[in-house]
Amino acid sequence: MYMSGKKFLLHLIIFLSGISTVLSQDLADKFRDHVQFLSADSLEGRGVGTRGKEIARDYIVNQFSEAGLKSFEGGYISGFDFRKDLIWAKGENVAGYLEGSDPGLKDEYILIGAHYDHLGYERKAGTKIIYPGADDNASGVAAIIEMARHFAGNREQLGRSLIVVAFDAEESGLIGSYKFVDQSPVDLSKIKLMFSFDMVGMYEANQGMDLRGIGTLSGGLDLAQSIAREISLNINNKGNSVPMGTDTYPFGTRGIPSIHVFTSIKSPYHKPEDKYDLLDYEGMAKIHSFSTEFISRCSKLPFIKPSEEMKTFAVNNPEPKAVKIKSGFVFNSGTGYHNYKGDFYKAKPVYDFGAGIFSSITIKNFIRFEPAVLYDFNGSRIQGGSFRRHSVTVPLNAGIFLPVYMGFDGGFYVFGGGYYRYNLAADSASVKLDFTGQAERTEWGYSFGFKMELSKFIIGYTARRGITGVFKQDDPEIIQNSNYLTFGIKF
Repeated sequence: MYMSGKKFLLHLIIFLSGISTVLSQDLADKFRDHVQFLSADSLEGRGVGTRGKEIARDYIVNQFSEAGLKSFEGGYISGFDFRKDLIWAKGENVAGYLEGSDPGLKDEYILIGAHYDHLGYERKAGTKIIYPGADDNASGVAAIIEMARHFAGNREQLGRSLIVVAFDAEESGLIGSYKFVDQSPVDLSKIKLMFSFDMVGMYEANQGMDLRGIGTLSGGLDLAQSIAREISLNINNKGNSVPMGTDTYPFGTRGIPSIHVFTSIKSPYHKPEDKYDLLDYEGMAKIHSFSTEFISRCSKLPFIKPSEEMKTFAVNNPEPKAVKIKSGFVFNSGTGYHNYKGDFYKAKPVYDFGAGIFSSITIKNFIRFEPAVLYDFNGSRIQGGSFRRHSVTVPLNAGIFLPVYMGFDGGFYVFGGGYYRYNLAADSASVKLDFTGQAERTEWGYSFGFKMELSKFIIGYTARRGITGVFKQDDPEIIQNSNYLTFGIKF
């Protein structure tokens, strides 16, 4: 039977479309299989120190090997020790590579990464509650596994070489990516572009894909938008700076253009409900199509250049030092009262406040010392009015700082320490007191409390308890106590 040219072309398009749909569905099924395995309850949320994280590690090693990735010297696994709160833990990055096909470019690298650790589990009322982390970040691991498989079977699509890394200890503060940057198996200057696939399982819910940091690559946004139009993919949020909350950040501090591929926090983020059946696997297949094409074209560019914004970022955000010193302004607002030492009563409170400057000295990201110099207005209710003092207070606190990296640079600080107070003036019920026979000129005491830091802003609670008395020759001894809400800003 004769078929016209137009009909033949139409049938060919339908046939090729059908093949594309089948291939896309097959890829979606592979993503589902990876995520279902990695987020299974038997893997215990892939938390620090769990057997489940070791199972996930071995699974990734096997997938890398089956995909055709070469291992670096020493094998796919690179171990490191890191501190988790007050204990030392073992972390293990999994990394492999594919050699590019262009003799003139293959000594340079593009890196794709995804963290494979998650929060683990907790026990409540005798019940084991698992945080499976399907979207965060079994989805990202599935993405890099299938990209590795794609490029291993299509090496002609790679000009530059490709490094593929499953990072450990991201949830503990980007530890794995920092360790990779510090101990890179290749010259770090040869890594020209980095991608973090972190939470890529909610394309439909997000009505598109985010490319956070695409502006760090010169010409990156134009190229991304061109490819997105070709495959009818939506790009939502874009940006010119390196995101802090994922494994892009350590690479960005070294001046490497770094892009976070992301479908936003649409899944039950950091909750036990983040399970594999909620993810959009067809959307992941679409992200795969975009990412492989984008990486392929970038790998063949004569030059990969960081944008001016990227250069500025790297200068303003250098790699972290063992000792970090910051300073800022602090304001305390609360109440003060007298405690009658040895008796079972205390005075009614009055409003207290203080303000001044502080410094924070953080060692190895966890140990912190904070000296400060404050003007202090403190006192208590007394019979007939209020007791008031104008003072200079010098606290010296120390404690544990627990960093967090969720879109901002910050953390939680629990502290304690001592203070010295020098009293400038005092009055009792509006009668001025002297410091010879009545009020004490100096005071010693201790402080304790906690603070939450969100980028450069600080909020918390501070308590001060006197050890030495307020007045001379008092029986019982009268002690100044104060409780404050603390606000601050770092310079």
